[in-house]
Amino acid sequence: MTRRIALALAVLVAVGGCSTTSVVATAVPEGPATQAPATPVPPTPIIIYVTPTPLVTIAPTAAPTPSPVPTAAPTPIAFVGAGMSKTKPFVTTSGHFSVAYALGCDGFFAASIYTTAGESVDHFGSVIGNKVSGSTEEYLKPGSYYFDVSAGCPWTLTVTEES
Repeated sequence: MTRRIALALAVLVAVGGCSTTSVVATAVPEGPATQAPATPVPPTPIIIYVTPTPLVTIAPTAAPTPSPVPTAAPTPIAFVGAGMSKTKPFVTTSGHFSVAYALGCDGFFAASIYTTAGESVDHFGSVIGNKVSGSTEEYLKPGSYYFDVSAGCPWTLTVTEES
């Protein structure tokens, strides 16, 4: 038999330091108002105790500062040669790069930087000595360049893009 239960709720709210709320529910049999139940059923009270939860105030917080993303160190480009020769072209995206040079014997060393169109843009080195080494920084326009090296023996050039 399907019964519908109607609940009569009485809510008592305590004021002045009480921390509980009481709810009372009573089961009422289903049926038309004119039909009397075959056997009287006494109401069964259901008592539910509810403890109110205090309100929580959330204060706004500042957004976390993002950690800087490390950038990869530029990959140096190494050129190795002997005597007088031109390197393959290299590309600089910033125009700012350093050049480290080393000579592998007692001799002379000089190098020039050219655009791939053949325009001379700088000259460095011009030294004579035993196993000469050094470095220079270049501030050129972004683009493609190559080195024209004059040396009396094996040499190395290492180009590193600066930020």
